Amino acid sequence: MAIARGEKTSLPGFEENDYAAASDADQQRMRDLADEYESVRRSTVAFYRGLSQEAWKRTGNANNNPATVRGLAYTTLGHERHHLKVLREKYDVR
Repeated sequence: MAIARGEKTSLPGFEENDYAAASDADQQRMRDLADEYESVRRSTVAFYRGLSQEAWKRTGNANNNPATVRGLAYTTLGHERHHLKVLREKYDVR
């Protein structure tokens, strides 16, 4: 979102395993996790659908790496597919 809005400062990176460990997801009900997933997915899709043609062309930096809004959209989709694959293979979620 920041890059789509024209941010030029490099966005900070983060360690996803630390974030996951601090999420306490293992203490939540599966239904609540599924509801959160659906809500975040819907808002992400709405965000990308609402971008102007100009916003799609913007570039910036994330974790000191060049990034485009279009590239980040593809990364978002690939990231979701990765997690769905893990859920299917590791937890037999269909």
